[in-house]
Amino acid sequence: MSDMWTTEWPREAGWYWVSHVSVRGREEAPRLEPCLVRVASNGKSPFYVASGAFLFKSETVYAQWQKMVVPDAPAREATR
Repeated sequence: MSDMWTTEWPREAGWYWVSHVSVRGREEAPRLEPCLVRVASNGKSPFYVASGAFLFKSETVYAQWQKMVVPDAPAREATR
């Protein structure tokens, strides 16, 4: 995924920014929040977790995605 926003739901595991509106919040402004994308054990079905809740395509009116840059954790020596 590039540095541009896309409406295509990610299929690769990782952290993404998502700007979305749910079916229930149809009148709300889009929410921007981090989303963890995991791939199911069968390797075929990714699932999406935003703000501690699952995010479903069927319940989402609008969504745009951007891959999040997450730094590596510091080396243990650097934390002493």
